[in-house]
Amino acid sequence: MWACFGGDCTGLVASVTAIWRLPTDRRTSQVSHQREGWKKHRRERALQDIDELKDRIGALYELASSWKGFEQKKKHYLTAFQDDHTLLGRFHKYGSVAQAARDVLHWCMFVMDAERGAGGTRELKTQLNNKHKAFLCECENHLDSLLTVKDR
Repeated sequence: MWACFGGDCTGLVASVTAIWRLPTDRRTSQVSHQREGWKKHRRERALQDIDELKDRIGALYELASSWKGFEQKKKHYLTAFQDDHTLLGRFHKYGSVAQAARDVLHWCMFVMDAERGAGGTRELKTQLNNKHKAFLCECENHLDSLLTVKDR
């Protein structure tokens, strides 16, 4: 051991370094696996949330687009719009998807208001249809971005 001070210590230093790095490499590997698991869980949660939002907004869209009169849909409108603020608030973290959902919801309300006042709804329903298509495109774009992040 004293020979290292005057001579070549590379073998000893290499051995000590290898022994010291072993636990560090294991910890780094564990953290990396935990991070990958967390990202996967977050991605799956986003997929589930967006699917749920698409279902709920789709139901509102179908209700507003229906040929039935206001009196026949009145009860359904009341229950559908009762918790609209909580619906959008829960999905606010998805930014542009939530904004597109908000647009569809507002246009559903415009159609409902026009039906209640016995006004023409054809133009409003056309706008609603366009907003719904934009919402679906925004959902697909967000889901695609989640999947491309996975491939990196």
